Amino acid sequence: MMTPTRSPAELARMRAPGRAIGTLFRALREHIRENVPLCALERFVKQQMKNSGLASALHGRCGFPARIACSVNETAAHGVPDRRRLRRGDLLTVDISVEREGWYADAAWTYAVGAIEPDRKRLLQGAWRAARAAVEAARPGHRFGEIAVAVDREARRFGLSVLESCAGHGIGRSLHEPPRILHTGSYQGERIPPWCAFTVEPVLSLGGPDVQLGPDGHSLVTVDRAPTAQFEHTVLVRPNGPEVLTTRDPVNVDFPPFF
Repeated sequence: MMTPTRSPAELARMRAPGRAIGTLFRALREHIRENVPLCALERFVKQQMKNSGLASALHGRCGFPARIACSVNETAAHGVPDRRRLRRGDLLTVDISVEREGWYADAAWTYAVGAIEPDRKRLLQGAWRAARAAVEAARPGHRFGEIAVAVDREARRFGLSVLESCAGHGIGRSLHEPPRILHTGSYQGERIPPWCAFTVEPVLSLGGPDVQLGPDGHSLVTVDRAPTAQFEHTVLVRPNGPEVLTTRDPVNVDFPPFF
């Protein structure tokens, strides 16, 4: 199935939920600290979504019981925000997917809880660089496989592995649209057309790339229990290059991380 493209009017409607996610991530930063339960973070985001006219695209999807995903350390994705309390040195990835007036946006951010060990700092830096490289590769005329090449290059540079099971996807009128975008491995894929939108969401690990389903039936956990980190964005491919939709500020790809 071909990658959907969008009209200028449609893209204007996609920008609103994207910018709202960027604002949510910055507001959430002040609440992520030692001894805070994950469920308290969900309550905060739930209220902020309500205030902003946003609906969660995660809640109820495949039975997921929460409005955001909170994945700590070895939980690579889809962590359920329960009563677990954050500890100093944790890495917390928050995944937020929203809908507003029939248009979707999706992003994730990894936060450090207080001071972290040098290896975990390297993981954060590598995950950030991999996501940034993926955005830079999202240019019209490139092939989708070039995104995987860019991510793999940064992962090797930082001595990290890329989780094969976590892939990007088209987005717009629904949360998941064609194509499925791999972040590692050797493949070409179709050429990227201008005026399409999709997510880049590589998950990197200090250990191996293998994951398994956690006991809650939703979370993906690294088999070797190595910590992970992820920076995900919804990206619009303009004729002159990528535009990141899920940041608070109007965009270029050189915005700094805030951890």
